[in-house]
Amino acid sequence: MAKIVFYCNDTISNIQKMEYYCLDIKALEDIGHEVIICNKYRQIPMRFDAIYIYWWTYAFFPVLLAKLKGKPAYISGVFNYSFPEWQEGTDYLKRPLWQRCLMRWSMKLAEANLVVSLSDFDKCSSAFNLSNAHYTPCCIGDEYFEIKNNTNSKNLMNLSWAGLGNLKRKGVFDIINALKIVKDKGYEFNLKLAGTWGDGAEALEKTIVINGLQKQVEHIGEILKDTKLSLLQSSSIYVQPSNYEGFGLASAEAMAAGLRVIACDVGDVRNTLGDHATYVENGNIAEIANKIIELLSCEIDVEEINSAKRFLASKYSYQKKISDLKSIVKL
Repeated sequence: MAKIVFYCNDTISNIQKMEYYCLDIKALEDIGHEVIICNKYRQIPMRFDAIYIYWWTYAFFPVLLAKLKGKPAYISGVFNYSFPEWQEGTDYLKRPLWQRCLMRWSMKLAEANLVVSLSDFDKCSSAFNLSNAHYTPCCIGDEYFEIKNNTNSKNLMNLSWAGLGNLKRKGVFDIINALKIVKDKGYEFNLKLAGTWGDGAEALEKTIVINGLQKQVEHIGEILKDTKLSLLQSSSIYVQPSNYEGFGLASAEAMAAGLRVIACDVGDVRNTLGDHATYVENGNIAEIANKIIELLSCEIDVEEINSAKRFLASKYSYQKKISDLKSIVKL
């Protein structure tokens, strides 16, 4: 149908494995478009029918190029307008003036802004007086819903990139500190920490050792998707007490796979997970520990698991993503 440039200022490796990139690309291709992936400005071809950009932080040049050629530009992602619950984070309001201007101009010049966070959609639409914004959330791949997981194992899981700032944002150090309490109270468990290696890996390993959890906690690093699905199959609880989440895709995928999820009511998490997660106050290590103990001690509620799956499927299915893109990316 049309030649669409998918531009993202990220590594090709990440673009090929991160679910939010992959499923948008796949949806555009399944609609019938030819998709050309670029992660550098110089790679953008001179001839295209549209540019589909991930993240507003690097969108201005591709948007301007599309505008000069009379072609539409679409921008998607989490905007991160404000982090009221997490003072350490760099949200839009904390960025330098020149960055805020470029991001705002990009939004104004784009044919459409596909905002995956409902809170960002509301805030940006109001603050920038936008008429070209659409709430188009991330989607969850069909394979997650297909996992049959009603086992009440002692296996816990977390998936977080091991950059130091990201580990703090995701509350991973809080998980380790909470599990020390769980262990001291005599409960058995096993936690797998997965995710791409980063500059926080050493601090994470040290925290595990300091808390004496070498036998209970394993930092397995980056994993392939098949391993991720197997890990979800064998786990019972997904712990993600983040200080901020623009959407909470990893938690949603875990819930779709049948895991019980411990999360914080920050950012867009409650909109994403509804009332199907077990919520804790971010940074409250004692409460995190108590909720882990509670879930380790209780029986699986199969009907609640299935209800959570239905809730997520109604909002974030791959077919809904295709429908959203068809209605917005009209070429």
